[in-house]
Amino acid sequence: MVKVKILSSFVDKYSDEVYKVGDTVDFPAERLKEIKQNLSVHDREFFEEETKEVKAVENVEEEKVEVTSEEKAEEEKVEVTSEEKAEEEKVEKTVETTEE
Repeated sequence: MVKVKILSSFVDKYSDEVYKVGDTVDFPAERLKEIKQNLSVHDREFFEEETKEVKAVENVEEEKVEVTSEEKAEEEKVEVTSEEKAEEEKVEKTVETTEE
């Protein structure tokens, strides 16, 4: 299915349905091809294909990159925490050794 926005009104020759300016309609790809061919004899645009789906996919990809960056930041925090724990253990061992 292809989503289109109607720019000029026309009547479907099979269903007699009137498509009005501003309507958004889903057509099967083959039917849309036929409509384009039939309306091509007129000197104007009757519809334009909607492209919002493509933009949505791009936004999702951008969000994934942001999540990945956050995950990397989390990993860096874990590494720092591990280093701090190792340092604390050294201090504790030194204290134990000194006390004995």
